[in-house]
Amino acid sequence: MSKFYFLLAVSIMSCSQSFSLTKIELTKPTTIHDSPVGGKIHVITPDNVKELLEIHHKANGHCVTIKNIGDKGGSFTSALYHATIPAGCGNNQEEKKVIIKQLATEDEEVTNLEAVQSHAHLQKSQLAKGININLPEGIYKTQNTTENGKKVRGAYVSIMPEATGKPLKAILDEKDPNKTKEAFEAYGKMMALHHQKNMDHHSKPGSAEEAKLGSANNYKTYTHGDAHWDNAFYDSHKKEITLIDNETMANDGVIIKRNIAADISKATDHSSKFVGGCQDNQAVKASSSKCEESVLASSHFLKSYIANYPIEERPHIKSYIKTILGKNTGQMTKAGQYLFNNMLNSL
Repeated sequence: MSKFYFLLAVSIMSCSQSFSLTKIELTKPTTIHDSPVGGKIHVITPDNVKELLEIHHKANGHCVTIKNIGDKGGSFTSALYHATIPAGCGNNQEEKKVIIKQLATEDEEVTNLEAVQSHAHLQKSQLAKGININLPEGIYKTQNTTENGKKVRGAYVSIMPEATGKPLKAILDEKDPNKTKEAFEAYGKMMALHHQKNMDHHSKPGSAEEAKLGSANNYKTYTHGDAHWDNAFYDSHKKEITLIDNETMANDGVIIKRNIAADISKATDHSSKFVGGCQDNQAVKASSSKCEESVLASSHFLKSYIANYPIEERPHIKSYIKTILGKNTGQMTKAGQYLFNNMLNSL
C-alpha cells in the first residue's frame, strides 16, 4: 500500500490544450502492481475513487455509489470503476454517472486523448449527426514513488461521463433480433456518414475493379481505430451512437487520415474476445449459434454502411469491403468461414 499525490494533468472538456497542474494529497493508500510495460505501478482503489470525486465533483464520498467494472483478477486492468453521484451530493444539481478509468498506456494514451480533443474535425459540431465521441472531463496523475529502493510509477486516471445507451455487444447478447437489427444498422449508418464527412475525395477508387485491389491508399478518412462492439454504444431513445476509448483515433499524439479497413474489420471481427463464436482461441470457444448471431449482426452493419454511400459509389465500396474482409476468415472454423463468406456474397 502507498500514499500518493494527484496532479490535475489536463481539463479535456475545453477546446484548448492548456494545463492546470494542482498537487493534491490523497489520504487513502493505493495498491501496487506489476505494470504491463515493466516495473511497478500505483493502482487506484475504490477509496481513491471516492477521494478523487470529492476533488473533481465536490461529491462527499459517503453519498457516492461506486462499482468495480474492471477485470476481477486484481490485475492492473481492474482499475475501472462506475460511480453514481446523486442529486444534491456535492455540486451536482442532477444525478451524474461517471466512469473512472486508469489509463493502460499512460503517457501515450494521454497524449492521444489531447490530440483528439484539440482536433477541430472531431469536435461535436464537426461529427456526423447521430454520432458522439465520449471524452474525459479531466485526467489526473499520481506522483512516482519508491518502494524498497525501486521506482513505482504514478498512475494516469481519467474521469468521463457514462456513455448513454448500451454497448452493441450487450444488445447482441440480449438475443432480440429486432433490437439487434436496429442497433447495428444505426452503427453502420453513423460510421458511413462519419467516414464520408472527412474523406479525402481523391482516395475513392474510380471503379469497382480498382476497389478490388484493396489498396491502403483507398478511402482515407478520420477513423476510430478500435471500433469493436464494446466500444460503440447505441441509445435507442435518442437514436445515437457514442464511441468510447477514443485515444485510438490518434497515433503518437497525431491524428491522421487512415484507411477505413481498420474500422470495418473491427466492427465485423468474429475472432476477437469481444465477439467470438466463429473461432477457437484462448479467449473464446467457437459456438455455432454465437457465430450465426454475430455474422447476422455484421450483415446488418455492412448493408447499412454501404446503403449510406451515394448510389453511384455503392458498387465500389461494396467491392472494397468484400476484398478487405475476405482476408479475415483464415483463422475461423470452417463453419464460420462458410457463414461469413455467404454473408459477404449477399451484400
